[in-house]
Amino acid sequence: MVILYGVSGIVCLLGLLLLIRAIRGRRVSSNPHCAHCGFDLLGLTLDRDAQCPECGRPTIPGTPTVRDGLFKRRPVLAIAALLLIGVGVTGFAWPKVSQIPSIKNFDWYAYFPESLLLKLEADGNTDAFQELFDRWSLGELSDQGFESLIAQGIKVLDDESQKWDPRWGDVLLSACNQRMLDKEQLEHYAESSIEITVKSHQQAQLISTKLGILVDSNRPNRGFGIASYSAPSSSPYRLEIEKFSVSVDGVMYEQPSRFQDSIGMSFNRGEMESWTPYQQYGYTTAMPIPLEASEPGEQSLEFIFEFSLLDGQRSIHTWESRTHAVVERRENPQYARFEDDPEKIKAAVEAMRISQIMVPSDPEAIAKDKSGQNTLVSLCTVKNDSQPPLYLMGKIVFQVGELQLDYGLSSISPGGTGISARPRRGYASNWWQFYIDHAEFWDKVAEKGSMDVLVYPDLSNARNSFDYEHVVPRAVRFVDVPVQFYLFSSAQTPEERRLTNSVFSGKTTGIQEFVPAELVDQD
Repeated sequence: MVILYGVSGIVCLLGLLLLIRAIRGRRVSSNPHCAHCGFDLLGLTLDRDAQCPECGRPTIPGTPTVRDGLFKRRPVLAIAALLLIGVGVTGFAWPKVSQIPSIKNFDWYAYFPESLLLKLEADGNTDAFQELFDRWSLGELSDQGFESLIAQGIKVLDDESQKWDPRWGDVLLSACNQRMLDKEQLEHYAESSIEITVKSHQQAQLISTKLGILVDSNRPNRGFGIASYSAPSSSPYRLEIEKFSVSVDGVMYEQPSRFQDSIGMSFNRGEMESWTPYQQYGYTTAMPIPLEASEPGEQSLEFIFEFSLLDGQRSIHTWESRTHAVVERRENPQYARFEDDPEKIKAAVEAMRISQIMVPSDPEAIAKDKSGQNTLVSLCTVKNDSQPPLYLMGKIVFQVGELQLDYGLSSISPGGTGISARPRRGYASNWWQFYIDHAEFWDKVAEKGSMDVLVYPDLSNARNSFDYEHVVPRAVRFVDVPVQFYLFSSAQTPEERRLTNSVFSGKTTGIQEFVPAELVDQD
């Protein structure tokens, strides 16, 4: 505001000085002139009795009746001076004037020429970019303007200092689909669209001959757009993983084709005939890699992915992506560890919540309903907003009164997860049997309308996952978790089935009733 007022004051002062100069005028003659009518008195005798031959007024030298020289006023300069004064005054008044609705809401950029908008956008003007984006969306941007926008989008993609705007992703995706990217731009765009990470345990047993890894294909932090959220894309190109290899201490192992297919199918959402650059969701594939029995010490791993961009059946660009990991070989590896800071444990548990539990009211009816049997069921959702992030890992037990039901081993990651109604491998294909086998327990739950959920710490399941580092070391209890029973059978009306499906698809995060966790002493 101080800068605005300072600049406005300088502009006003400049305009005032120019106005004075414009009114005084420019000297056009140095001869004496009549002060009244401006008649040139050169050559006339000027004394106390002299008069102007034009107007008859006295022209006495040395008095105001005679003007030395003639000045012509400058109207153009006066107009410019008045404009400057007007700009300065507007600057002083702008903080209030700009809040007038008709001025505040006026879209000035809609009237700017395309060339000016492109220049302003290159200088970082976000309003100019929005106007260009709107014109492009409506098909009102020229081909030359679109090409300039594409070039600028590639620059923004490379500039890590700029926050990524998904609108650029839409522009580049459209350019790719329309084959408007040149060869260099297309190659750069394709390579930037892939972000693959490999997770593995940091420790492994000395005698292990295999090491499980987790390959994640994630959406990069830059390059994605709103349009790339949907798939499949109308891209004319295909992206394939040609080869996946692993180097262990310099010894190369090429993975079987089924692993390459697994990664590739996951990356392409199971649709190898299309390519969705910068897709919204990432995919994860778990697989073993070969190891040799080893002495204690570290082993260096390198994962090499070879990609190919195809136009039809023709490969037009290939490149490699490499990532590294180090595994320590130990006799007794540690796949996870308990957190030992009491304050962190207390704060983490206080940040955990569990939603009300959804269970079917008629499991015997579900046993006769094939569609019900195949439904993915989520008992409840656990919100784990612990900071720093801590995992709940161990045996989950449901309890009502003195009755307990052993759910089995599970884990709840930071951010939260749903607890599935498939507690153990024996129930994987018939989850409804879980309710039938424990009818007495669920009858008690129905009678009370709630139950406790306990998690007893157990690290034995950590070997099968790759993210577990800090785990809550004490038992955690969710007390009096509300239970809601839903009828799910072939006798349901379409509306009842729609409602039930929405509940049994794990969409319980909309439920506002979340029960907090508490630490309990483990017997």
